[in-house]
Amino acid sequence: MKNNNHQQQERSLAAQSQMFSFFFSHVLVFASGLLIGITLITFSFKNLSLNFQFHQLFLPSLSPHSDPILISALNNQTKVTIHSILRPTKAAMHDMTEEELLWRASMVPMIKELPYNHTPKVAFMFLTKGSVLLAPLWERFFKGNEAFYSIYVHSLPSFNDTVPQTSVFHGRRIPSKHPRVEEPPHRRNTVTTTHRTTSMSHHIVMTTSAPTPNELTTVTPMQPLVTLNEDNDGRREHQSAMILPLQTQHTILEFLIFFHRHSSFSPFTHLKHEVRWGDFNIVGAERRLLANALLDFSNQHFVLLSESCIPLFNFSTIYNYLMNSTKTFVEAYDMPGAVGRGRYSPRMRPLVNLSQWKKGSQWFQIDRALAIDIVSDQQYFPLFNKYCKNRCYGDEHYLPTFVSIKFWKRNSNRTLTFVDWSRGGAHPARFMRQHVTVDFLKRLRHGRTCLYNGKTTNICHLFARKFMPQALDRLLRFAPRIMQFN
Repeated sequence: MKNNNHQQQERSLAAQSQMFSFFFSHVLVFASGLLIGITLITFSFKNLSLNFQFHQLFLPSLSPHSDPILISALNNQTKVTIHSILRPTKAAMHDMTEEELLWRASMVPMIKELPYNHTPKVAFMFLTKGSVLLAPLWERFFKGNEAFYSIYVHSLPSFNDTVPQTSVFHGRRIPSKHPRVEEPPHRRNTVTTTHRTTSMSHHIVMTTSAPTPNELTTVTPMQPLVTLNEDNDGRREHQSAMILPLQTQHTILEFLIFFHRHSSFSPFTHLKHEVRWGDFNIVGAERRLLANALLDFSNQHFVLLSESCIPLFNFSTIYNYLMNSTKTFVEAYDMPGAVGRGRYSPRMRPLVNLSQWKKGSQWFQIDRALAIDIVSDQQYFPLFNKYCKNRCYGDEHYLPTFVSIKFWKRNSNRTLTFVDWSRGGAHPARFMRQHVTVDFLKRLRHGRTCLYNGKTTNICHLFARKFMPQALDRLLRFAPRIMQFN
């Protein structure tokens, strides 16, 4: 009996041992498989990370501001051709920041000849507040010459009117300056929304980061701020603003972002970077126009115009005059007194001395080489941006001084745009309907002599300003006969 019990116990122990061995072997197999799986996954992620880093290093980055042509080509799995890189899209808008735009525009191919047949073009760049006031006249000027020109329009961000699709100005508006993303931690990033009335603009200033201790002692929530701004016609505009609490700011920002994404109107278009005549940021707008025009390798000459400019000759005359010129046309001269040398700041030394300080018209006509030098300038532009403020009027001094210092040998020191300053005052004469006569237009076209390619000529101005919209009907009437428009 005892032997039977002993045998049963041994069998039970053997069975338990067998079950334990079976269970342990399965656990061991499972653990081994799990370990192998983790090892393979880890290796795969490392390999994926290495591949991703490799692509980041050696392939172009597809950031939100990357080349839209390249992104479109990659998304559609199409080949990127030389034409898709060198020939811009029909629309002038893009998502590049100012830094990316200037960098790309400053690229110069070492091989001068383009690898495809092209026709040299003139880039007509309009610096405006809103629409081009005399657009119907320009439509007649450009008609039939589509292969020989490009158009770029820089208007105020707050301008939202549409342009007819049949107009030569349709789709030619370029982006205004993007606000900087990176800001020093001690500075406030501000977004300004504007509600305009006939006499006052009300601003709500929102701080997206905490103010510094010094700011806390000077700015309190809901504190009103009032400023005076003067537009380019001398009219003063009252502006008021108030600082809101952070919680209120966040609520408004969320609404603005939602509204921006679901509406054609953008509350972020009226930012602190808005161009104002007399401020140095107008020079930045000129550089943006140049940079956008430089993206088209066919553009060889560049003309800066305002919304009140008119052409004085037909397209072929102006095109040939610019293309055949051996000089650039940036007006530059020395002017003693308060409105000339009096605007110079000694803090610009030693890079710019008083003897190098020049004044001139902002309306220029230049070639591609000088345009690249202007958008690539990282010495004089920051200096003027720092010291040429308030009543310095950088648009009258930056380019004349810059060109006179570095490129005076190939500059004519005159502008091709007529402006009448004979009446005195801070603003040039305006030309209304009654001023536009046959004799007046003839005087603008051939009323003086100058040098062109070393020879005397009576064609010294190709454009003129400031013509008001009331003069448009007479300009359209006289254009075919006097200006010889087609």
